[in-house]
Amino acid sequence: MPGDTEYNFSHPVESSGPAWKRGVNASISERAKLIRVSAGGAMGAVHTKAARATAAPLLSVGDLVLLRIASGGASRAELQRDVAPLVAPHVGGTAFRRAAELAIGQFSGQGFLLEAKGRLSATAAGLARAEALIASGRIASQSWDEVRNGPLLAYATGLNGDSPAILKALERPDSLAALVLQRHFGMSIARPYSINDLRTELAVVALEKAFGNKIKTGLGKGSGLPGKTARLLAGQLFRKPRTFASDGKLVVALAAEISGAASDTLDGLRLALLRRLTTSAEAAEPAAEAAPSGVREPRAAIRPKAATNRSVTMNAEQQNTFWILVVIFMPLAALGVGAFVWWKRR
Repeated sequence: MPGDTEYNFSHPVESSGPAWKRGVNASISERAKLIRVSAGGAMGAVHTKAARATAAPLLSVGDLVLLRIASGGASRAELQRDVAPLVAPHVGGTAFRRAAELAIGQFSGQGFLLEAKGRLSATAAGLARAEALIASGRIASQSWDEVRNGPLLAYATGLNGDSPAILKALERPDSLAALVLQRHFGMSIARPYSINDLRTELAVVALEKAFGNKIKTGLGKGSGLPGKTARLLAGQLFRKPRTFASDGKLVVALAAEISGAASDTLDGLRLALLRRLTTSAEAAEPAAEAAPSGVREPRAAIRPKAATNRSVTMNAEQQNTFWILVVIFMPLAALGVGAFVWWKRR
């Protein structure tokens, strides 16, 4: 029926042959080469007929199910509790349970999962596949909370999930927000910038949007922009320009808006970023108003103060009085004062 949501679990996986046997003992990078999620048929990918032309999501519902099971095993109730929030609201509770059951059945048939007494666990091949999905070798030794808030969050943000510095940065809201902004605006993501450095970089981005790339010459780190001025400029990057009393609040609030988070807390940022794993690339980024071809990009909203009309309106009597004061009285007063001074000094 038109508009019906379809669940595709037809991703071809080679469950036999020497490739997978070699893959179990191969390095993480080699596993990633053996296992690729296709753009149109990723297991558990949830999409509508109207959205098939959009880019494929990073992971599917089935991929998240496998990752959760590989992180110490899980029951179906735990899958519902831990994974369903990561695919909401575009996949509802009933749709998630159906998708999870289909994924469990297919993975079990391929030898990736085992079930005993209602609890699911990953085989060696299943663990290898799960690690290859996010290119991380930390899944087997970590709990689900550690995997979700570490390597999986890093993968969702486009960061190196095996870097201790990056993983430590993901534990704090300000550094996580900094990395989100650095990636969004095309800055280096080797490490999180300090709040002051990032504020200056954001101010430069705002100036570039207003005046073009030439404005960057002489600016950037150490440019000497006053903190309040840089913060005011960076506030123009919001959909509706805002002002903040501190740099930290500015950075976290801007990252929350860019990631689509419902709140600017650490948990709110994490959830918004993880939900982008199962949405298309277009849906993951905030919608930007596309300017028509040849139309200059709007400048930052730094507007001049409105001019105040200070003209004076006088009737005929007031005009006559004003003329007498200016033309007759004031010159005579000046002459009188001069004559008085001369008389005193004579």
